[in-house]
Amino acid sequence: VGYWKMDENSGTGAYILDSSGNGNDGTPTGASYSNNGIINGSRKFNGSSNYISIPTASELSFDRTDSYTLEAWFKTSSTASQIILAKMINAAPYTGYDIGVVGGVISVHIVGTWSSSAIQVDGTTNVTDGGWHHVVMTYDGSSSSSGVKIYLDGVLEKMSVVYNSLSSTTINSTSLTMGIRSGTDTKYFNGLIDEVR
Repeated sequence: VGYWKMDENSGTGAYILDSSGNGNDGTPTGASYSNNGIINGSRKFNGSSNYISIPTASELSFDRTDSYTLEAWFKTSSTASQIILAKMINAAPYTGYDIGVVGGVISVHIVGTWSSSAIQVDGTTNVTDGGWHHVVMTYDGSSSSSGVKIYLDGVLEKMSVVYNSLSSTTINSTSLTMGIRSGTDTKYFNGLIDEVR
């Protein structure tokens, strides 16, 4: 569906290339190139204004009955709440999905209408130690928190269920974003992001 290697060290416009062949290229705002990556380079996010935006596309829009997987490598030492990857407007009803870091652990949201129709599951392992971490979120389309799995560095996380009431569509028309949700948000990522799928 999408694969962003983050290896482009310069360019203009939508130059963060989608290597999946689907053409969902990203436009960075800030998010400068770093040669410190898991594979070649990565993008550096400053925690206050940097993000990458990818126009909405049908193959990036998942409903509550679809199964899908999201993954990324990231590195942060910030303890602030921050977004790694999202297709969600940061305003009511918060329809969409995201992966972020909240309270030092991975937090996943799949939302129809927050919080009456939503899933939120959190991991338990601290990820703000300044080291590289690989996060994979899988969802089986069951509309239940039991259908969400978080793998951190190849190990299935013990998870805490915060909300488990998903009953309405999670489709939206907003952009896919890295480092922030769409719209007015303050949860900017502070660190490095690489190899997003």
